[in-house]
Amino acid sequence: MELSATFITSKQNKLFKEWLTIFKRKKRDFCLVEGERIVKELYASPSFVKKVECLILTPDFWQTEQKFLLGLFANANLSMAELPKIYVLATSLYKQISTTVQSQGIIAVLNLAKLAACNFKVEAEQHELLATFQPAVSIKEREIVLVLDQVQDPGNLGNIIRAAAAFGVRDIYLLEGTVHAWQDKVLRSTMGGIFKVNIVENQQATTLFQQLKANNYTLLAAALAKENIFSFLQTYPQAKLKKLALIMGNEGNGVSQASLDAAHGILTIPMLENSESLNVASATAICLAELRFH
Repeated sequence: MELSATFITSKQNKLFKEWLTIFKRKKRDFCLVEGERIVKELYASPSFVKKVECLILTPDFWQTEQKFLLGLFANANLSMAELPKIYVLATSLYKQISTTVQSQGIIAVLNLAKLAACNFKVEAEQHELLATFQPAVSIKEREIVLVLDQVQDPGNLGNIIRAAAAFGVRDIYLLEGTVHAWQDKVLRSTMGGIFKVNIVENQQATTLFQQLKANNYTLLAAALAKENIFSFLQTYPQAKLKKLALIMGNEGNGVSQASLDAAHGILTIPMLENSESLNVASATAICLAELRFH
């Protein structure tokens, strides 16, 4: 397979101006995914591969890393006709759209408009996905979705997405007021986990909760409460724990009143007295682990 590329050297180039607009977050239907590792994770996810509009490379990367590109495309089983367009951007221009000090020289332009919307359907591969947990442990084959209620910090959101991917969550719904998922700090914090989940942004709380309930989800909100998550899972009717929606809230204020009102159960993580509350990302990971394994 022989690769070809288009070279861009002028700052007046239309495509460069478009990429600069995306970099400045003025064009929210696209995002820039930068770095070898995260681009490799992107191409390992079949549902995301066809959402790549093009690859942007530095001249050095184009000259020295074509073997990496060929491996990337081969692992994704892409034919010549399915390869993305490759652009080699002058180094001075590339630096203007790079988010890192020491860039690795590769950026994928991802079309967010092509991402899936809400469908509330169990993923066909859920059983196969859960069977991959290693070492072999006793797991609960529950369908778990995550609802984030005005989480503000990009790093927190990225770590939450990373935990969700680790515990077999396939759908994450971001309520209005939650930080935008497809920005650089979030992408890097996910360590590629963002390409293993389906993220649906800008959801109106009342509408989403009605849809989840109509599809037989039990809504669980994490907040200060008398009942801890461990005893709840032991006493709650097991038939109602097959489809769960875990609601996690804002770093400072917790879940909103609308989320509390909609929840079937309000859970807390038991801790020693006089302890500070957990970071929302840490709390999410603990809750997801408990819901998945107990």
